[in-house]
Amino acid sequence: MTKNKRLDKFAIVAALHEIAALLELKGGKDRFKARAYQAGARVVGGMTEDIGEVVLENRLTDMRGIGDALASQIEQLYLTGESSVLQGLKKEFPPGIIELSSLPGLSISKVKTIYEALGITSIPELKAAAEAGKISELKGFGAKTEKALLESISTHRQRGKKPDRLHLHRALQAA
Repeated sequence: MTKNKRLDKFAIVAALHEIAALLELKGGKDRFKARAYQAGARVVGGMTEDIGEVVLENRLTDMRGIGDALASQIEQLYLTGESSVLQGLKKEFPPGIIELSSLPGLSISKVKTIYEALGITSIPELKAAAEAGKISELKGFGAKTEKALLESISTHRQRGKKPDRLHLHRALQAA
């Protein structure tokens, strides 16, 4: 019995958001691509039709906001469970970079600033830098932001001690 690698629309939306976040981190012209992936995630997330039918009938580009390149990635995600764009972007950045943006109060642009200025790629590194007062020295950050980040990290850790949580799309896949 072969395992079905097809993703549902929730998993596709999550992957599109991850691609958008990584493109935003790259900056430059990639910021515009990031917006396209965010828009695509909204379109897919709002679909009432079955994503499989739309993909298999090659109707993705009929939807407003989805061009050929985005349609290709959505199709790849649906059919294989993977995205060549996402895999390429993940190779460009350290693994913990997206986890940093999951902290409340830390946007992708702030993650980019911290990464470029201090080379921080994980929550423990961020905590150490904040405790050492290095974050408040960065442009656009201050003592209040540094304190808020430390509180956010503490909350994040406490949440990590609770039983594992699943995204809805993962729970539905498991079911």
